[in-house]
Amino acid sequence: IAATPRPRRGYLVARLGFRVAAPPRARAADGVYTSNDGTYSFATPEGFEPKPKPVRTHADEVLYKDANRREIGVVVDRVTIAALGDFGTPAFVGEKVVASERNRDGVTDAFLKNSRAVEKAGRTYYELAYGNASSRGDFRFLSRVAVADGRLYVMTLKARADDA
Repeated sequence: IAATPRPRRGYLVARLGFRVAAPPRARAADGVYTSNDGTYSFATPEGFEPKPKPVRTHADEVLYKDANRREIGVVVDRVTIAALGDFGTPAFVGEKVVASERNRDGVTDAFLKNSRAVEKAGRTYYELAYGNASSRGDFRFLSRVAVADGRLYVMTLKARADDA
């Protein structure tokens, strides 16, 4: 991946195959949210509103929720790897995510349902489907993970198990 000058809006849509965002603001009139630095964006689904996170733990992160408490979250962090394969296989990455989930407060069980590599426009993504049981309910997650320009991008959808 070649470094490029400040990308135009929607640039990562073509490069990464999914749209991601930064700190939440109100949904734009066109339904697209663009990061503060303009390097990535995503279409905000109808009915989802930005929710500020009380503690930021990533270089960039955003969270949207709907009335049914379904969530779309995006985190971005700097990494030293050039590609996902430099870290491991989809199953390996999925197990790392599930292990991290098991260590979360209130989680009593977590499992990996599916992990796979997806090729799109010459880029490799990992898709991870997993779930957990916790004191706050049972949830299902679907994540798409990509690495580009020294950054790890993770978009995760979350829903209650009975709503997934």
